[in-house]
Amino acid sequence: MKNKHFSLETWANPLSKEFRSAPFWSWNGKLDELELRRQIRNFKTMGVGGFFMHSRIGLATPYLSHEWFELINACIDEAKKLDMNAWLYDEDRWPSGYAGGLVTQTPEYRMQLIYLTEIAFEQCSSYLLSENTVALFAAKVSGNCASGVRRITQPDEVRLNETMLLFTLMTAAPSDWYNGGCYLNPMNPAAVRRFIELTHEAYFKNCGNEFGKNVPGIFTDEPQYGFVTTHLEWAGETDYSTPYDPHIRELIMTRHGYDIFENLPELFFDINEIDFHVTRLHYIGVMTELFLKIMPVPLANGANGTTCVIPGM
Repeated sequence: MKNKHFSLETWANPLSKEFRSAPFWSWNGKLDELELRRQIRNFKTMGVGGFFMHSRIGLATPYLSHEWFELINACIDEAKKLDMNAWLYDEDRWPSGYAGGLVTQTPEYRMQLIYLTEIAFEQCSSYLLSENTVALFAAKVSGNCASGVRRITQPDEVRLNETMLLFTLMTAAPSDWYNGGCYLNPMNPAAVRRFIELTHEAYFKNCGNEFGKNVPGIFTDEPQYGFVTTHLEWAGETDYSTPYDPHIRELIMTRHGYDIFENLPELFFDINEIDFHVTRLHYIGVMTELFLKIMPVPLANGANGTTCVIPGM
């Protein structure tokens, strides 16, 4: 059936901005209002229907500052004059969740990880455990396989030809990518609420009158809990980690009847030539449930409509 509203002519030259391209517009220097407006006019000349205002590496204008929102509003104003869409982007680079490092200025909101470190037998007798040790095992290790795995309490219990598997709970290390901080713990409701407060609610406060009009939505980019890291023989490293939150341990205990700290090697190794462990299924399942329950971003309602969130691909 022929659609009277569509033709090859309208496909080649769509009249509506919704059917035209809307590129990620990288903001990666000191922003200037006149220059931003000039570039938007260039977008219009090139046939672009809108743009995503996307903070990138090199941004010199303070992120989420008063100046930042003044420039956001200037771009929305220019888009409105030209009948274009001005899409928001809710993070400084990606993944969404840390608000350019502002969220994780609060230590309890930072991503938590359980690290695995392999200690050779020769080093065990003099090895001092740190206070953040959560579990200790001895095993015969070959690449990503382990056998004879047993729980121990002290390094001197490791036998000849065994390796000590040390599991410690730590906060993610600082990174330049996160502006000297780290990513948030996306399974912590308070941390996610803080992210929403600093970003989505701040945008609603500063430009919410255009939500549902010239600001059709917010792009949220790849929020995540990280990788459940199996022990990879080809990695050439001896330290591995997996994301953690205390609720994971509680839920596995309640639902499956065991303490995940008693089974940590099964997250990283194939034990006794078994290449899959139900422990991983339980761990990933509970972590995913916590993530999906907490991380979806509630939307702010404006007087003339509601924003939508466009998730990253």
